[in-house]
Amino acid sequence: ELLRKQFGMTSGSSGGRSMLHSLGVSVLCGSLTGVCYWTCCYPLDVVKNRLQAAPDTSPPLYRNGWHCAQEIYRARGWRGFVAGDTPCLLRAGP
Repeated sequence: ELLRKQFGMTSGSSGGRSMLHSLGVSVLCGSLTGVCYWTCCYPLDVVKNRLQAAPDTSPPLYRNGWHCAQEIYRARGWRGFVAGDTPCLLRAGP
């Protein structure tokens, strides 16, 4: 909605050009929203996937989500949380 207001688009606008402009703004806003969402959530998704894919051993490989995140950071640094995010971000766009 913020971008719609910035571009001067209102819900009551009519006409062919403004309709096309409205569609373009909607696609842009949706794409940016998807990219922002995955940028914020992807590291948490990496931790969740590591926890789910961990072998069922005794003692467990990870004690909890925080321990899993620490191990990822220790092994690969901050890049361990964003490895493989490019296809996900490209998919978020139109």
